[in-house]
Amino acid sequence: MVGLTQTPDESTLRQQAETAYGKQNWKDAFEAYRQLAVSPTTSANKVARDLELAVDCQRRLNLFEDLDKLLSESTEQHANNWQLLMQAAKLI
Repeated sequence: MVGLTQTPDESTLRQQAETAYGKQNWKDAFEAYRQLAVSPTTSANKVARDLELAVDCQRRLNLFEDLDKLLSESTEQHANNWQLLMQAAKLI
């Protein structure tokens, strides 16, 4: 039996984020994209876009004070991913 607190897999989490984003539910979209951006297991070729969308949601929610934390956590987890590092540099 699967517990209710189990974290969804990457594709499920991304689908939830995309759905929330499409409905302009910035809070739920941000939480899902943030999880993807800071998870060390997120696909290397998708995590830069996840970070970009997390930051977009964060800005729409006026959570500017937490931007540095998100960028720091994601670049720490993906220090060898040049695509994410380039995206993070653009978002500063």
